[in-house]
Amino acid sequence: MLDRFWSQLRGLSLAELLLIVDGAVLALVGLFAAMAAIGSIQGEFPLLLVGGLALFGFGLMTVLRWNLGAARTGLIGLTAGYFATALSEFEVATDPCDIGATLDRCATDVVKGAPWVVYQGPLILAVLAFVFIVLEPLVRERRLLS
Repeated sequence: MLDRFWSQLRGLSLAELLLIVDGAVLALVGLFAAMAAIGSIQGEFPLLLVGGLALFGFGLMTVLRWNLGAARTGLIGLTAGYFATALSEFEVATDPCDIGATLDRCATDVVKGAPWVVYQGPLILAVLAFVFIVLEPLVRERRLLS
């Protein structure tokens, strides 16, 4: 089965190969999110687990080219939801001394963390979704390993 997969890879166009790489990265990000659920301590376990498994599934669907339209729609929805979640997390996690505070009120405050970090995940997903949306029309709908 793996030998047939490698022989099919040799006949693919550049767009098809890039879409496979995009799908593999999506799957890896999904696995990373699902594994991060194990160490979660603030109640984000179910969201990280379900979101990570969904990303892994969308990545697998992309690599194997199974129902690319459904993978695209799910990936766009997941990315939009992630941006909304990250924005609310940013609002909650931002220290008032980080934004427009007076010097006398926050002179001794030690800034903990970096609130902009919460945007890294959504931006990575948005880039992967953009690559997927650009390449999908250039790829034939035939399945690999069919």
